[in-house]
This record gives sequence, structure tokens and C-alpha cells, in this order.
Amino acid sequence: MNERIQIKSEYPDLDKYEYDNGTIWYCKKGTGIRHNPYGPAIIAKDGYKVYYIEDKLHRLDGPTRIYPTGVEEYYINNIRKGNTKQEFYNVIKNLNLWPKDINEQDKVNILNIKDSLLNGLSTNTINILKLLL
Repeated sequence: MNERIQIKSEYPDLDKYEYDNGTIWYCKKGTGIRHNPYGPAIIAKDGYKVYYIEDKLHRLDGPTRIYPTGVEEYYINNIRKGNTKQEFYNVIKNLNLWPKDINEQDKVNILNIKDSLLNGLSTNTINILKLLL
């Protein structure tokens, strides 16, 4: 049986636990609710990572579950939205998370910039940034 101990959290609003197998869990302070707005809420020694907000699988800027094998799963509010970055971005492009006055090309540009920041800036992205700034 996995035993857990509370350890010092680097975040004042989160409790941090370590299980005897080395897995780290972050929970909303004083609640036991899996939650970490700063990064993964569960980090296993084998590299498995899971992102939770308010005990729901949730992440808007990348995969929600990352397996040691490299397999990724994307969720928003506990609903699976894809297995690849492209599937996920195709879904969030159509969500109403954007300001009402933003056009479709700007959405694509923002997603391209976010993707490039995660994976290195391309010449095309630098040019888009110059146009936006």
C-alpha cells in the first residue's frame, strides 16, 4: 500500500505530498483536491505527469497526461480532446475562449506562437510577432 507524507510545498496555496514510491502529488491547500495551476499535479518517478485543476484533468497549453512512453492525452475540464497536439489545437481553435473581436487568423497566429514558444521560434513566428507588436 502506498503511504504518503506531506512535504514542504514551493507554492503557498498548495499542499505537496510524496508517496513511498516517489510520486509527488499537489493538492489545493487543506482540501485533498488534486490541483496545480503552476504545473503537473502528479509527477511520478518514471516520468508520468498529470495536470489537474480543481480535481479535473485540465490543461490549455499542452498535454494533460504525459506517459513515459511519449504518449500524450489532451483534456479540457475532464473531457478528452485529443491524442496529438494538432488534434487538440484544432479543438481549441473553435472554443469560445477568445475575445469576441479576435478574428480566425489571429487565433491561428496565437496558437502558432504558443506552439513555437514551446518548441523554439521559427522565422515565420518571429515575423508574426513583429506584426503583432
